[in-house]
Amino acid sequence: MLGLARNAKVLLFFGNLRRYKNVPLLIDVFRQCRDPDAVLYIASQPHADSALCEETRARATGDSRIHVEIAYVPDEQVYLYFNSADLVVLPYRDISNERNLYNSGIALVALSFNRPILVPTKER
Repeated sequence: MLGLARNAKVLLFFGNLRRYKNVPLLIDVFRQCRDPDAVLYIASQPHADSALCEETRARATGDSRIHVEIAYVPDEQVYLYFNSADLVVLPYRDISNERNLYNSGIALVALSFNRPILVPTKER
């Protein structure tokens, strides 16, 4: 659907690109994965932070398994991303802040597509 290989194991980050969502760290961690079939797909609408957009693109450079699409995704195309995903990753810096995860529209969308989500552990 998104031009990915059939055998790809797709990790999806979807949503607005904001600092608290920790996307640059997600890229750094993913780059340590040596599985050639693993794919990280970042589909993100840009926010006011153009430096973060550039940092995200720069960190992904050099790894063909990382796809960065920073653009608005129309509602009628959202299903393409979630149907392609094996796992939706929400690497939020502070999941103890309820607005970040527990009210996450992306978490709800992922679950509505019957996709598992991966989040960081909550420190006690």
